[in-house]
Amino acid sequence: MFATMLRMAGEGSNTGSLVMSIAMIVGFIAIFYFLIYRPQKTQEKREAEMRNNLHIGDEISTTGGILGRIVKIKDDIITIETGSDRNKLKIFKWAVRKVEVPYNDGETEEEDVKAEKTEKEEKSAKKEKKKKGEE
Repeated sequence: MFATMLRMAGEGSNTGSLVMSIAMIVGFIAIFYFLIYRPQKTQEKREAEMRNNLHIGDEISTTGGILGRIVKIKDDIITIETGSDRNKLKIFKWAVRKVEVPYNDGETEEEDVKAEKTEKEEKSAKKEKKKKGEE
């Protein structure tokens, strides 16, 4: 392709066709970058972040279709518990496809309950102030 462009440039033919050829090559590279390379890199980053944020108690699915709960994490090896008979399997982190149910240690629920209580207390305090102001 480049040899053809050089030959065309050497013959003194239209420089417009040479510019168009270069523009088409640049266009194809840009399309390749934005439609294939860039989305693949962002997907890889999301997967790496998900695998680095695994916690004991998370329910996961593997690339092989195995569902289980994480019971131990050591470097790149995860031990999961599957089924009601509690079989344990060791798998690599890269084999985790996605986190089905993240482990909830209850802290967020407690914080939500506290926030709701404070909101209710604030509302009741406002109502009392209004009542006192009306009297």
